[in-house]
Amino acid sequence: MKILATLGDFSRLQGQLVLVDLLQETWEIVLDYLPPSHLQVYGKGFTGAVWTGKPGTSDLLVCGYAAVFRVNPNLWCVTDILHRPDMNDLHHLAIAGEHLYLANTGLDRIDCYLMNGGYLGGYDLIPAWLGLKRQTHQHNQEDCFAIQQLAWTEETPQSSQARVSSTDAYYQNQVETQLPFHRRRVRDCIHPNHLSCFGQQLLVTRFRDRCVQDLRNWRIVIDDLPGYPHDGFVQDGCFWLTTTNGYLLAYAVDALGVTDQLVMQIALFDRFGHTGWCRGLLVTEDYFIVALTGIYERKIVRWCDRATEQTETSILLIRRNDLSLCARVNMESVSKQPKIFTLLPWLGMVTK
Repeated sequence: MKILATLGDFSRLQGQLVLVDLLQETWEIVLDYLPPSHLQVYGKGFTGAVWTGKPGTSDLLVCGYAAVFRVNPNLWCVTDILHRPDMNDLHHLAIAGEHLYLANTGLDRIDCYLMNGGYLGGYDLIPAWLGLKRQTHQHNQEDCFAIQQLAWTEETPQSSQARVSSTDAYYQNQVETQLPFHRRRVRDCIHPNHLSCFGQQLLVTRFRDRCVQDLRNWRIVIDDLPGYPHDGFVQDGCFWLTTTNGYLLAYAVDALGVTDQLVMQIALFDRFGHTGWCRGLLVTEDYFIVALTGIYERKIVRWCDRATEQTETSILLIRRNDLSLCARVNMESVSKQPKIFTLLPWLGMVTK
């Protein structure tokens, strides 16, 4: 049984597509792609991806940091690039009919395109003034803190542990401040991670405030998750979620859509003894397939109360009927510091 995984690397410019044989516990790099120079961002790579049709036979759309790349799976090459100067830290994309929805994470916005690349509009998760400040090099940590803490009051916000230091090396770099917006690392407030279209719902996982929102009506569908969410999609009668601290969650779906009724919760780290930044999920008729990424330095947002030295980059194959671990693919030698992002079905793979 094979799947396709998208990867980046903390120490490289390239994005990778890797074909993984779960039962044989082997992998093969099918595309190692260096973006054009004007789209290169160190330490990034490929993130979210979606098939335009049948897995393995249709084109693949995959996110880079500031562009969407169309990949031909017969030749394993990039055939087209969609880029706009306001794209920043793209995380995921979803297709609904003739519409392509894109998580423009660095701008805290969900953009909508036609499948031919024509821009239609967007769902802003932050005020327009803040998005403008980000693009014009005026954004700072106090802006995010202000919109998170203040509603009707004009009181001055007090100090909080939620604040991020303005000297954080990830965000503050003298070279990067001279780069165009689409290549800079900017501080986000919401950090939309993953998109899923289901019925009338357009669902987005919001990392920073640990919830799931329906953008069609702006309603928070699932709140107060036990960790920072990443993947989030409807399949097999449930809404499936991973959190970066190692929870696999399932929420009930009714006639109106996804609900906040929790029907399954698995603490992956405790159950299987493998840890890492938990991101990447596939659900099939018989298996849960979950990806982990080794943590090479402590993240800005708290991960969990575990030692990062014991984290790993791997893919776990978990049997659904007894929740046993039946295979583990070690991905640590794919590159120097690999990070797994999205898991996709491959040819003939059965999913419900």
